Amino acid sequence: VQLAGGDETLNTLNEWTGTVTDAIYKGSIQQYYVDVDGTELHIERQINETNQEYTEGATVTAGFPDTAGDLIFE
Repeated sequence: VQLAGGDETLNTLNEWTGTVTDAIYKGSIQQYYVDVDGTELHIERQINETNQEYTEGATVTAGFPDTAGDLIFE
């Protein structure tokens, strides 16, 4: 999953803009909970110098390339 800050677009067919409701540091992984119009996305990302870190309250765009797979909402 890709993340971008603010209203930045990822130029993918599958992307959603929401608000980080929680950011949890898990060693080499950062876990984010993102509220998108009442649906909560759980996103885990590797912490490294190329991935920006976000804090609670930040507006982010989450998405993935259409070739990466399918997303099923329950």
